[in-house]
Amino acid sequence: MSDPLGLDSNTNTESSNLNNENLKFTSSYKIIILGEQSVGKTSILSRFIDNKFEKQYQCTLSLENKNKNLRLDENNIAQLQIWDTAGEERFRTITRQFYHDSHGALIVYCIDDRSSFDKINSWIIDLKNNAPEDCVIMIVGNKSDLNYNRKVESEEAKNFAEKNSCLFNEVSAKNGSNIAMVFEQLAFKIFNVQKEREKLGEKVMRKNERKGKKLEDIDPDIHNDNKKNKCCLGK
Repeated sequence: MSDPLGLDSNTNTESSNLNNENLKFTSSYKIIILGEQSVGKTSILSRFIDNKFEKQYQCTLSLENKNKNLRLDENNIAQLQIWDTAGEERFRTITRQFYHDSHGALIVYCIDDRSSFDKINSWIIDLKNNAPEDCVIMIVGNKSDLNYNRKVESEEAKNFAEKNSCLFNEVSAKNGSNIAMVFEQLAFKIFNVQKEREKLGEKVMRKNERKGKKLEDIDPDIHNDNKKNKCCLGK
């Protein structure tokens, strides 16, 4: 899949966003990054925010937050408030407290680690029990640069995501492949879901519990590849 932003491993995402960071944002979206320990959650965030990749693994303790502005169109700039969470079980209680007002979530696994993929369902259940009903979920397969050692096929993960009303993409925090794209896709889906609710005359409310409503009930074209938006991180 090509990157509609034109961002590859040699593109400095930080410099391409400078024009947006000083502009007033029109909306603010809280996004949480979930997944098992050592799947690369912090590396994905670091690559997106600073275009950096740390080779040495560092365990996230509890939660860390970073913000970045993303231009949606000529009139809308979203501030993404991105929370990097710890994957260890002992931090789950703390992490769940941050689900309640989240607009979106990335659930990360490693394509070369079958066990990290098998545990995605527990993260989805956690979100559906605690996050707002309109929280947009994207499943992200990290370490696409290790395709030669793949343990989870793309088609299997994609089908699993569609079955659970989630978006899907594969990335590499190491070389930057698709990193900007997943945040773009997630932000646009959140933006479209909120617009659709307003268009239907519904009062947009952040709810503390899901009511079993699937995302495609709000946005029927969630998995329609022909319905895509373009954004730019800087002009």
